[in-house]
Amino acid sequence: MLPNCSKLLCYKINQGKREYYQRILRFLKNHSKEVLLEGGNLSEGIFKNIVTAGLGVGEFNWTEKFIEEYAHLLPQIFAKTHALLI
Repeated sequence: MLPNCSKLLCYKINQGKREYYQRILRFLKNHSKEVLLEGGNLSEGIFKNIVTAGLGVGEFNWTEKFIEEYAHLLPQIFAKTHALLI
């Protein structure tokens, strides 16, 4: 489950505050991405926020790797759509 600090960062990203993009990526690079999972799945909203942040700061290679590694953990209804990004 996401720690409170990363939930706040995702909330700020949802508000369109681009200055938080770098912060969420720094958090993810310094912590296990397993904190993103709930019951072994990754929520579509969290996935979208991370991809948006990565692209927003120009971390294209990192974002592509994140998509490749985590798209299969999305709920089935979203996994196929996001897999098309690869």
